[in-house]
Amino acid sequence: LFIDVEYLVNLIDSPGHLDFYGEVSTATCLSDGAILVIDVVEGVCAQTNSALRLVWKEAIRPCLLLNKIDRLFTELKMTPMEAYKRLQFIVEQINAIAGQLFVSKVIGDQEREEREDRPSSFSDSDQNEESSYFIPERGNVVFASALDGWGFRIDDFVKIWASKLSIDASVLRKAMWGDFYFSAKTKRVLPNAAAKGRQPLFVQMILDNVLAIYDSALLNPDDAHMLKIIHSLKLNVTPKELRSGGDRRALVKCIFGRWLPLAVAVLDTVCDTLPPPSSLPEQRLRQMMCKSGQNFDTLPEASKNMLPYLLHCSAKNAPTVVFISKLFAVDTGLLCRRSKEMADDRVNGVRLLVNGMSKKLRFADDATNVPLVLLASYITV
Repeated sequence: LFIDVEYLVNLIDSPGHLDFYGEVSTATCLSDGAILVIDVVEGVCAQTNSALRLVWKEAIRPCLLLNKIDRLFTELKMTPMEAYKRLQFIVEQINAIAGQLFVSKVIGDQEREEREDRPSSFSDSDQNEESSYFIPERGNVVFASALDGWGFRIDDFVKIWASKLSIDASVLRKAMWGDFYFSAKTKRVLPNAAAKGRQPLFVQMILDNVLAIYDSALLNPDDAHMLKIIHSLKLNVTPKELRSGGDRRALVKCIFGRWLPLAVAVLDTVCDTLPPPSSLPEQRLRQMMCKSGQNFDTLPEASKNMLPYLLHCSAKNAPTVVFISKLFAVDTGLLCRRSKEMADDRVNGVRLLVNGMSKKLRFADDATNVPLVLLASYITV
């Protein structure tokens, strides 16, 4: 957790259904990064494919959140090994889509460079390809249950087990998601877990423990075993919370909330893997300032002059910028109509009001990495 650094995250929640494709598209235009949420029971579907294509089109960096893992245990009654195989399959599916998008982009860029007789940028493709995939050991994948309020990344358990087993953290991190197992006899991490009939580390060190809580607190209630787990994890759970009025699900949420809080996992992932606005490429800013099919050079001078302010994200004399992210179709009869045009002094008054609001929201000079978006859903004057 980034304890000594303050971050401001402006979270834009967009629907995932295909019927709201326009809202998802607008959200990606506004964002510096994206959290792609996948239901592990439903798996990768058409909406997932469309959302990932939008993220790729807008050239924003995504991270992956695998949600509803609790249902694999509570509803589908999977074993930890079966749950691991399910999670592994979903990650492979989503990476296959990312790979297709990357190859399409490389081919398109090469064809464009050949037409424009420019030097090839193919040498940079390997580095770009690495950042295109969701790889748990790199920290851009969160395993979670939003219902029960828990979530974690590979590194959360690497820190715990590396200390307990006296294993190098970098070695354990690379082996945690893959065909490796821990040998209690040799005290070493060894390969070929499947061939030797052994459980992989992700099952041994993570999913077995997650299921143990669900089993003792919800599926097969065993208060003695549950208390033993709470004490071994050194969780601060009060007697009142343990009683929870007979609501076993509330008890599950309480235990996981103390052990693996979802908010911490998501915030760590966003701060660690998604880029700050100050690192936004100039080309993407130019694209954001234009309508579809419009060229930046055709914009009014006043609009083009805003580019340096947007690039630096923070400046004392920066103009106020409003991005209208959503328009509602409303019967004009329901709106407050003015019988005449607004007088110049009234227009100036509105401008002063907006500028005054922006000054109250302005940050310190060194806050260049803080994302701030002012949204206007409907404006009438």
